[in-house]
Amino acid sequence: MGVLAAFVQLVFAIYLYGALLWPSNVAWLMHQGDAYQHHMGWEFFRREGWTWPIGSIQTLASAVGTSVVFTDSIPLLAIPLKLLAPWLPADFQYQGVWMLISMILNGWMAYRMLRACKLAPSIALLTTLLMCSMPIIIVRGISLYGHESLTAHWLIFWAISIYLEDNKPHRARSSEWFAVLAIAVATHFYLFVMVAVFWLTWLVQSLVSELPRRHWRQALGTLAGQALPTLALVAVLMYAMGYFLPNRGKVDPQQFVIFSAEILSYFNPRSNSWFFDQTFTTMSSFLKGWAPSTSGQYEGMAYAGLGVLMVWGVTLCGRLFRPGEQAATPLRTPAMKWLVLAGIAMFVYGIAAQVTLGGLRLVVLPGGVFGEIRSILRSSGRMVWPLLYLLILLSVIQLSQQLSRARMLVLLAVALLVQVVDLKPFYQVTRDKARIAHQYGVQDPYVFPVARDQFLGPVWATYSKIEAFPAQNLDRLKPYLKIASRHGMSINIAYLAQHDEQTLGRGIEGVMAQFAQGSLPRDRVYLVLSEDIALAPTCDSPAWRCKTHNQVTIVWPAQAGP
Repeated sequence: MGVLAAFVQLVFAIYLYGALLWPSNVAWLMHQGDAYQHHMGWEFFRREGWTWPIGSIQTLASAVGTSVVFTDSIPLLAIPLKLLAPWLPADFQYQGVWMLISMILNGWMAYRMLRACKLAPSIALLTTLLMCSMPIIIVRGISLYGHESLTAHWLIFWAISIYLEDNKPHRARSSEWFAVLAIAVATHFYLFVMVAVFWLTWLVQSLVSELPRRHWRQALGTLAGQALPTLALVAVLMYAMGYFLPNRGKVDPQQFVIFSAEILSYFNPRSNSWFFDQTFTTMSSFLKGWAPSTSGQYEGMAYAGLGVLMVWGVTLCGRLFRPGEQAATPLRTPAMKWLVLAGIAMFVYGIAAQVTLGGLRLVVLPGGVFGEIRSILRSSGRMVWPLLYLLILLSVIQLSQQLSRARMLVLLAVALLVQVVDLKPFYQVTRDKARIAHQYGVQDPYVFPVARDQFLGPVWATYSKIEAFPAQNLDRLKPYLKIASRHGMSINIAYLAQHDEQTLGRGIEGVMAQFAQGSLPRDRVYLVLSEDIALAPTCDSPAWRCKTHNQVTIVWPAQAGP
């Protein structure tokens, strides 16, 4: 049944994304936002020699230094694929491949998680399909948000599975915890944090369960003996991948409130995402929803779908009208109690410790209670995902104990049908965006006019460095990242995760001062990204040539080019 769940997800991925999944189809990425940034991180990384840390990138954002971690280029794929770079085609992308892998593993691991709860195979299969149909996975995909690494919810399912599989030896589970932590940290830091919270909860539960039998110091020593080697190995992996590079900068902790989730995020099919417009106002065929409180709460969009809401409603009715069966609640098992507590803790962080609903905002806890972690996990709304899965898990376990298998299968089949009908507009928008992106790529694979400018061709071929400034309007750098990658050039700044304009700005103060004085080094090309910077005296000098493309002025020494 797990194979069947994975196969259904494979078909679903092909239905949604089609030609974008093909590795040699790169042209569509030129029309993307975040996915383009992730791809360019790979493009620069694959062309460099090996350095230490092995995930570092020397030629991209060279003024501050970066790595495949901060370009969100999925180190889990980028690093091993770099070994194969000499044999890979020049045009190669793995965003689509990753979507395919993630959706297949989402089906496989969700089924494993549900079977760990002792659910019948048929019930586990239908519940898996219900879970994997929700927007929180698909909305992160390559044709919408373009956060393809964040579609790996199979890591969440895997962690919950390990937690619930208490029939396995403790040592085997400890080894598997290390595996999921290592893979998660090589995929995306937010997913790693979610997995790590479950792991730490498992350790604490193990400690508590040992206290009646052993002295607390002995139990704590055993716990430390298990946790510290795992933490040390994960830290080494993080260093090797480039997590701890200097000049990372500091993100405004208030963004953790802006990018939070609403208290009723699971019930709201609306969002402030860019793909919502007059023709597409809600993900649901039946519910209109409401506008979130802040523009950034698209990060916390976690609409469950009407099919899931129906399952919750039936569960609630059973609790209200059949109180005699409350003894069967799955929360009576210690593992599920601890898991739900961990999920609730992450949910509280996800809503930024406040209650927001439309225009209503009620602060529950001061944001400072989370300390500096707010500037690291600024997109707090993502942390509501694990509790959503746990609530579905609890409902299905509860109902399977109250209903016969036949009735349970009918309920889940109807819920899945309702879910698909409810989310049909959302699936169609996802599919349409993927089709349009592919068509744009076919019609114009070199979408940037500056890349087609033959006048500038000799300039890119002559120099090995691009210096851009100021550290603003970074979206204007998009064409020049592709040009630099294609010609083997370095570029000093770029849009990166966990970097702010102030940090990037400090890295380019020198070149800005030299430009203002007309004393630039003549061994590189310069890009002026702002119209507010005076081009004189440099562009007035016969020693320099200047040409403007779409609000960016290219400056190079006069002896090069036509």
